[in-house]
Amino acid sequence: MFSRMSSRESGADERRPQVVHDEGTPPRPETGRTGDGPQVSRRSVATSVAVLALAPVGAGLRLPSAAAAPSGPVDDGGQGKLPTNEELARLFFDELHTAGDLDIADTIVAPDAVIHTPSGDLEGPEGIRGLVTLFRTAFPDAAFPMEDVVSAGDHVIVRWSMSGTSRGDFQGVPPTGEQVTTTGITILRTRAGRITEDWVHFDGMGLMQQLGVVMV
Repeated sequence: MFSRMSSRESGADERRPQVVHDEGTPPRPETGRTGDGPQVSRRSVATSVAVLALAPVGAGLRLPSAAAAPSGPVDDGGQGKLPTNEELARLFFDELHTAGDLDIADTIVAPDAVIHTPSGDLEGPEGIRGLVTLFRTAFPDAAFPMEDVVSAGDHVIVRWSMSGTSRGDFQGVPPTGEQVTTTGITILRTRAGRITEDWVHFDGMGLMQQLGVVMV
């Protein structure tokens, strides 16, 4: 069962996995919400538990090949240099998530890519566009800065944060008008200059608490 909670009760401590800093950028402090938002019905709160349930688990999935791709630039036969893993990660977070350029998904995400979320798997550029749209509809000014980036072989690991203002409905929870933050880890697998697989984990419970929803 869930109930609304006040801002004084919502400052849950967050535990972050530690990744070596590549540029010495300090982690950003989390902040809790500072005011009570509108009441949420039990039915709408129950809906909000499946924060990222945008597609049935395993629905029509075609798992991408695990063939390794080098982490540096790859010569594509005279057509120019393909992006490195680090460059792909920056396009993924800076342009797609923060700037909201949904069209770039067709360029950096493979058609058969699989996006693994806590609530199920999504497919290809359309799947990641749906995920980005979910967050940017609820938090229109959301920014997703990368805190740490580590690349190895055909994988790149990113520790990221998100901050934004609750301005729209988020999975049944009405907007509060308050600033929210969360942190997460994303692992991207790449091949031939595109993302072929994506694993994402973030502090969904902490985010929901800032929106005034808490499990009791």
